[in-house]
This record gives sequence, structure tokens and C-alpha cells, in this order.
Amino acid sequence: MALARGHISPKLTDKHPEIFHDHKRRGQRFVLTTEGAGIADKDTAPCGVVFSDSSFLTIYEEWSKPDNKLLAYSYHYQRKNLSLRYDMDEIPREGIPKWHVQFSGIEKIHAPCGGRVGIEHVLDMIIHQFLRS
Repeated sequence: MALARGHISPKLTDKHPEIFHDHKRRGQRFVLTTEGAGIADKDTAPCGVVFSDSSFLTIYEEWSKPDNKLLAYSYHYQRKNLSLRYDMDEIPREGIPKWHVQFSGIEKIHAPCGGRVGIEHVLDMIIHQFLRS
């Protein structure tokens, strides 16, 4: 719905970005993802939700079907030399916070972001910070 708002829709290169879903592990899990890299980085070509200024957003979410629980996610937004990615890993990794953010200038650092970040927060940030003009 955030992408369908009248003042945002003209900024998309494709009026209906595709978000795919795939069942995993005998139907116990499903993945929602945009086209392109599952987890994008600063070298990824524009894919997923592509805006008219060539900035783009990729989405990856893995859900547990029985309890409708979000298990892992990666939301990557990139605009020119700026990249920003929020991640949550299902399996803890040593020295990396469960919820973390990486952005231009500190790509190798997994900075804590204070808790779960939902796609609605990421879209709101993009709309308010980058697409208002």
C-alpha cells in the first residue's frame, strides 16, 4: 500500500513490482522476495523495486508457516553511492547482533539497530528521506 500512494507511484519504474513467494522445507516455511539477489550488496545492479532515479529496494523475508512468525529478513536500499541494509538472521552469528544494519562507509560492520525493523519502516524511511521531491 505504501508503494501505491499517488505521490509515490510515479517515482517507480514499474507500477507493479513483483514480489515472489516460495515454499520451503515441506511447506513449513515460505520466502517472500523481490527479483534479483536474495541479499544485495553495494555492487548489486538495480533490481526489485526500482525507482525512477535508479535507486532500488530488495526485499527478502523468511516466515514460519505454522505460527506465522518472521524468522529472517534483509531489506536493502541503494541510491547511487549510498547503500543501507537491515538484516535479521535466524541463526545467531558470533559477534553480530540479531538485528543489525549496514550502510555505506561501514559495509563490513554489523551495527545494532535496536530491534526488529519491518518493511513498513524501511518504506517509510525511503519515502520521507529520498522520494519526497
